Amino acid sequence: MPAQTNHPSFPQPVEPTLVWRFMDLPRYLDIAARGRLFFSRQDKFRDTFEGEIPRLSRYGIAMQFRESEAKQLKENPNIRPNPGARALEGHFLDYLRNVRRENYISCWHMNSAESAAMWDLFGRDGSAIAFKTSYQRFRDCLPDYAYLGMVNYIDFDKQFFDLKNVFNPAMHKRKSFEHEKEIRAVINKFPNEFYGFDSDEAFSAAHELTDFGLTIPFDVNACVEEILIGPDAPPWFERMIKETNAKLSIETPVRKSALYDVAAFRALDF
Repeated sequence: MPAQTNHPSFPQPVEPTLVWRFMDLPRYLDIAARGRLFFSRQDKFRDTFEGEIPRLSRYGIAMQFRESEAKQLKENPNIRPNPGARALEGHFLDYLRNVRRENYISCWHMNSAESAAMWDLFGRDGSAIAFKTSYQRFRDCLPDYAYLGMVNYIDFDKQFFDLKNVFNPAMHKRKSFEHEKEIRAVINKFPNEFYGFDSDEAFSAAHELTDFGLTIPFDVNACVEEILIGPDAPPWFERMIKETNAKLSIETPVRKSALYDVAAFRALDF
């Protein structure tokens, strides 16, 4: 069954689109050899703002708790709420931040064409590799308890998001990262009998759970349309990937990116 795409925190592309997973060689070999896709625990990301709450969202929650406290005091002046509005709002915000420990995320790039910036980010030495596939194909390869959608990029000083949904902090990032055009697949570690995980032990066993993340089965042949080698890769690197894939029975087409191949561009016939 495909991932869930009808959740309000996970906006969907308006038109069919391509998605890309850029990675270094060790990550590629891990996926290719083991047939499993890694999801990082959200609080382990390099960006320390992952799951952070915008100023206006925090202000809105503070006002709600303080208005509730004021109403209680007005109705009964002799009873002061315990532990008080400020403590309650603090507990609530701490809870939302702690949800990061339960969210596991696989990050992909949405773009109709290759991204020079993403190639540079993952390996200017020529060692970068990218999966290219359709959004629909990737969606259909995910388990039905995963959620899939586009990241929202906002100004954390001037914009806000609703805190009534615990997935919203996972699906909003600062505008500084807007160039990533990120698609996120999110798995939340809430064992649920409906999905066949009625305990933490069952969930952990099915996902090879560690302190850094989890993995799910991932069939490269079924889920990926094309494998691209970085535009700066030397000939031996492309040959190594093709030979490795043959040994692992990976039949997905492999080609080197022609991003900087002006000779091939000029040689095109009309």
